[in-house]
Amino acid sequence: MLFIAFLGTILAVIWQEYNLTYVEKVNPNKTEHGIIRTADDASYVQPPMNLKNRGTWKDNSAGNSSYYQRPPGYGTLYLASSYLYPSNPYVVVKTIQILGFFVSILLVFKLLIQYGLNQKWAVVATGLYAFSPNFSGFIYHSITEGITPVLLLWSIYEWTKLLQVNQGSSQMISFRCFLSNGFLLLVRPQLIVFVIVFIVYLLLERRTKLAALSLLIFLPFTMWQVRVMSISGSMGMHPIYSYTNHSFYRPPHEALGNLFKVWEYKSDRFHETIGPLLTDTSEATRERALLNIPEKYRAELELILCEYQEVSAIELSGILNQNLNQELDEETAFVKHANALTKKLAKENILDAFVKTPISSATELFVNSHLHLTIFQVKFRGAIGMEALRWISLLAVLFGIVALFILSLFGRNVPILLWLICLSSVITILYLVFVQRLNEERYLTPLLPLAFIASIWLIQSLVRRVHK
Repeated sequence: MLFIAFLGTILAVIWQEYNLTYVEKVNPNKTEHGIIRTADDASYVQPPMNLKNRGTWKDNSAGNSSYYQRPPGYGTLYLASSYLYPSNPYVVVKTIQILGFFVSILLVFKLLIQYGLNQKWAVVATGLYAFSPNFSGFIYHSITEGITPVLLLWSIYEWTKLLQVNQGSSQMISFRCFLSNGFLLLVRPQLIVFVIVFIVYLLLERRTKLAALSLLIFLPFTMWQVRVMSISGSMGMHPIYSYTNHSFYRPPHEALGNLFKVWEYKSDRFHETIGPLLTDTSEATRERALLNIPEKYRAELELILCEYQEVSAIELSGILNQNLNQELDEETAFVKHANALTKKLAKENILDAFVKTPISSATELFVNSHLHLTIFQVKFRGAIGMEALRWISLLAVLFGIVALFILSLFGRNVPILLWLICLSSVITILYLVFVQRLNEERYLTPLLPLAFIASIWLIQSLVRRVHK
């Protein structure tokens, strides 16, 4: 398995290096120090650097959310990297993410064995995982998806080991479970579902002592939330919006986003629609924005978009004059009007709001090869081999998602630990498609290894039934 993991990691690095070289040629502004930069760098990387240089964890924007806009896990990794290699922390970050993929291959194998696959099946399946490029798409990106897959696998592996020991569990296993899960929540808080499901299972099994001990996992994230609360007066998974922000990320923007969720499922289309309205109050700009909205909603949306243009103009004036430090009456009125319209449209369009839009959001996530590299999406697109890889990857992703739902809903003979993983994954998916809605395909990345494990288990189970 070490040999397979080594070969799989080398192949992933080859793809990534080739992709990095291509991106440097076509879009050099996206690369720096051997890694592909993302728009999230400002909120992930700047806080740890400001802590190191100025003694305060915050990004370079003005307003309360600059202190807590992103959870601190990935930033902490960058901070540690800056001490290990001050001249180029990205080298350390990239190395950690490469090693993370190597470890994830070994963890997939171990979990497959733990859940009852025989050695031969597990080796072949892990080889498929190791050599599939859609499981290593972000290891050269400065983004949380570069480490969340291995973090989630590690956390689940530690839960698996912990739940298999006696009531008087090993202190070392408990510590590793606390370490892996605690750090996971600081990187991607939405994956808290997995921790909650496992603790509830402990309670149902009447392993109350271990369940109580497991609550320590929440300690690091709770401490972060206390910091958020002390600064903002509220807590949440996405503490992006604040009336103290000297930017457009204020509650009117949030209210308009919630309104769009009635029918919209593409985050880029939402930003593309409202972006021009932030700095342009003309009717022509509003008319162009309305073209991105389904026709049946346009009459209702025209007035609210006009009001949003006016509010944005007031906000822009405050941003330029640096005096946007409190809630404005115009903002309060807009939020009230937008929330009322959201309720009205959702009530009048129940099929859209609660069926069609979630299904479209799920389709955006699932019907995707998850081959994120630019060489796959641009350079090689249309080539026979590339299209074959795209279809194989797409079908594998779809089958993996289906396997998660089948095993969680109908898996009577599924090993309990695998069932808990599938259930947690399904709950997370339902949150993405019904609550978050405006998703990007990468939000599914942490769950892809689990979907793969579920699909392999399901295939072996079906094969065994056929041979009986």
